[in-house]
Amino acid sequence: MGNSVSRLTLRWTSALGTVLVALSSLAYAADQADLVGSPAALVIEPAAPTLLGPRSEQQLIVSGQYAGDVLRDLTAAAQYSVEDAAVAAVSAAGVVTPKGNGSTHVVVKVGGKEASATITVRDADKPAPVEFVNQVIAVLSKAGCSQGACHGSPSGKNGFRLSLRGYDPPLDLETLTHEVYGRRTNRLTPDDSLMLRKPSGKVPHEGGIRIAVNSLPYNILKQWIGEGLHGDPANTPVLERLEVLP
Repeated sequence: MGNSVSRLTLRWTSALGTVLVALSSLAYAADQADLVGSPAALVIEPAAPTLLGPRSEQQLIVSGQYAGDVLRDLTAAAQYSVEDAAVAAVSAAGVVTPKGNGSTHVVVKVGGKEASATITVRDADKPAPVEFVNQVIAVLSKAGCSQGACHGSPSGKNGFRLSLRGYDPPLDLETLTHEVYGRRTNRLTPDDSLMLRKPSGKVPHEGGIRIAVNSLPYNILKQWIGEGLHGDPANTPVLERLEVLP
């Protein structure tokens, strides 16, 4: 009898949880509908982005135009589709990634309105070596590895020190490739590199999981290791400006 009661209790609890999740989803959908309302038109920014290389990506920002020249961010509420899947793909969050060279349109629908952005993909079939400063350093900074509370502190953490927020790339390159006899990287099997195994949680890491396996940051580090841990050539692009949209 006791076991039967336990099973019934578990089933009832499970059913109640399902109902609560469903009600929560309905409430969220209602909130989203209230937020969207009835825009007069949609604006997509950038309206005609160009993706260069196989690892490029572009976040689309969708704004609704309302009475009184009011703009409202509808990026999270919008639905996205791509006309030619051989050229590009688009995620549920509006992030566009290349699939092949050419042009296509991403169609956006929200609040009863529809708009499209023209996507051009170039050099999707060309090799794209990882850039140390613009990509490797950026990944480590974004993951928090080089922040002051972690390996970017003056004394580092557990014998591993990076420059604070990557301000000294040559030092970081030397640290990652040669310090402690190069044991942090494995060129033959990059997935076995300590600088991937620790932040991905494959081995104990005091900082916890910082980079998910097979995510874009993980694959950038993995490719850089497999390419031979190179520095940047003299013609590496340099950041010239930032744009905020809208």
